[in-house]
Amino acid sequence: MKGIKIWIRLLATISLTTVTTNSVIACGNLPAVATLNAKVLQNLHLTNNKGEGLILPTISIDDHDKSKVTWKIDTAKILLTNLVHNDNTAIDVESFHFLKDILKIKIDSGSKLEDTIFNSAQLKAVTITVSNINVNLQPVKQKNDFYIANSYYHIVFTNGKITTNKYQIVIFAKESANSVIIGNKIFAIDKTDFNTFFQNKFKVNQPVTDFQVNANLIWMLDKSKDNVKTIFGIEKLINKGKLMLIVTKNDKKTGNFEPNDTIAVRFGYQDVKLLIATKLVVNS
Repeated sequence: MKGIKIWIRLLATISLTTVTTNSVIACGNLPAVATLNAKVLQNLHLTNNKGEGLILPTISIDDHDKSKVTWKIDTAKILLTNLVHNDNTAIDVESFHFLKDILKIKIDSGSKLEDTIFNSAQLKAVTITVSNINVNLQPVKQKNDFYIANSYYHIVFTNGKITTNKYQIVIFAKESANSVIIGNKIFAIDKTDFNTFFQNKFKVNQPVTDFQVNANLIWMLDKSKDNVKTIFGIEKLINKGKLMLIVTKNDKKTGNFEPNDTIAVRFGYQDVKLLIATKLVVNS
């Protein structure tokens, strides 16, 4: 019997050693995308209580190269201070664990949830990196714009030499004022954005022939202009096919332009014509 007891203890020791070893290996091979605690996500205002992402991607234009257009998540809205009270104690046990054990924020004093004071400077110094912004656009019901539908992005927190896993934030955006791109704002143009052919034809005493309703003027844009570079950069980013610039209104079907005559043009795709037309005035 004594021999059996010793054998059982030996087996138990081997089992415990195996579990510990596997845990160490797992830490060294962290998953490409991990799951951040749902309560922490809510506290950071990254998601709501349904797990839906609250910060929607926006269109970002490079300051130096206007043709470089990308999706952007505004990380300035993600504040680690939302995880602590005014005295820098954690607002709940989930936030306490994230700050203490995952980000390893410096502790000024205390050791328990209720008395641990996290270092204010380190809380504010944590950097946040966003990558892999994957945006799914769908047309709104009126077919005059797009909204951000089911999408996602990855986020990483860095505290000095400590870098967290890559966490995935999922967006389940429905059509709403907050999720719509608003095409008339990002596709704003004026007469200076057009090429010399347009400039020579869209003026007094020139025939209105090239500017009839449903004519596509996209080829008349001057691709050397920064604003036009951005427009085609947005076309590539949205990835919904060939962008068109359609004449939606011209009161003249024949004859020549006269002073203050107008046409209206509107960007769009085959099935979606973006929100509001732009009015172009002869001689303006």
